[in-house]
Amino acid sequence: MKIRNYTHWRTDQIRPLLQRCAEMELDPPKRKRLVVEIKYSRRSRSADWCGGLGTYGGRWSQITVPSVAFNVYQFVLTACHEFAHNRGMHHRQMPGYYMNFSGDVHPRYAWAKDPALVVERKVKAVTPKAVLVERRHEHAVTMLRKADTRLKRAQTFRKKWATKVRRYERQAAARPGGLPERATDGPD
Repeated sequence: MKIRNYTHWRTDQIRPLLQRCAEMELDPPKRKRLVVEIKYSRRSRSADWCGGLGTYGGRWSQITVPSVAFNVYQFVLTACHEFAHNRGMHHRQMPGYYMNFSGDVHPRYAWAKDPALVVERKVKAVTPKAVLVERRHEHAVTMLRKADTRLKRAQTFRKKWATKVRRYERQAAARPGGLPERATDGPD
């Protein structure tokens, strides 16, 4: 089974729940090829509502979860429902326990009510301020070196062309008629 988690909920805690649901609903070959996407719900329902999509007889399911709180029981119920679609079942063929989203605990899913089953938010790695300051200083030093190199190249480029202008002006001054007056854009 491949899990694509696009939420801030921990995948390592979601995976065992999905594996148990897949073992309950799908044959081993179908479990192996199954792709499950976890996304946020766009609907503004209660904080524990989960939704989903599953291809009939296919190998793809999507489960939408709220961003506020993760209800393991609702998630498991939704996952089993969508995996039943993957198995090839339509709503009219599903027994009542697949469609019971009212909150009543069915014995088939009683294991999901265990308080030890929790799904937590992913913890962001926090970089210490001293490390950030050091990295930014190194970057600033590197950029200053590049700027100095560009400045030296620009000065060399200007010197080259200023030398040529002076040479041509001297040559023209030596000839009768000289050079026409040139407009100056800035200091020489």
